[in-house]
Order: sequence, then C-alpha cells, then structure tokens
Amino acid sequence: MTALAPTLQAFFTDRLISQRGASPHTIAAYRDTFRLLPGFAVGCLLRWYREGADVQSRLPWLSAYLGHKDPRSTYWYYSDSRVIPMSAPSRA
Repeated sequence: MTALAPTLQAFFTDRLISQRGASPHTIAAYRDTFRLLPGFAVGCLLRWYREGADVQSRLPWLSAYLGHKDPRSTYWYYSDSRVIPMSAPSRA
C-alpha cells in the first residue's frame, strides 16, 4: 500500500458511513471485492496465455464480467501486471 492508500480508504469509509449510512460490514465487503477483482482479472489473462488462447477475442468477455463498458478499460489489468508480459512469449 502506498502512503496515499490509507488516506483514501479513510476518506471513502467516512463518506460511506456519513453520507450513505453504510454499515461496517458493507464497507468491508466493498473493500474485499475491490481487492479480489485485480487478482481475478490477471488470473484469467495468465490462464488464457498459458492455454494459448486468443486473449484479444476473450477480452470483451472479461470486460463485461468486470462491469467495464469497453475492453480498453480492462487493459489496465494487463498493463499493470508484471507477470503477463513474461508469460506471453512462452505460449508459442
């Protein structure tokens, strides 16, 4: 976590409690969901590369599953992962 992360987390926690009336359980559920999504997306991409699948044709599916309007929004998971570029050449 960066130094900014705790500040942002506190801001959004306070906002959800005060303005939306969210319970601590709801806040924890949101937090956990947003921690799991990147791992799920990168895991799908890695598995597809290892299987030799056409990743570009599957990106719209992943994008829709994650609730993104466009596969370009899902590109962040690919570009932020240090593992996928190392895996890509080995799939040939």
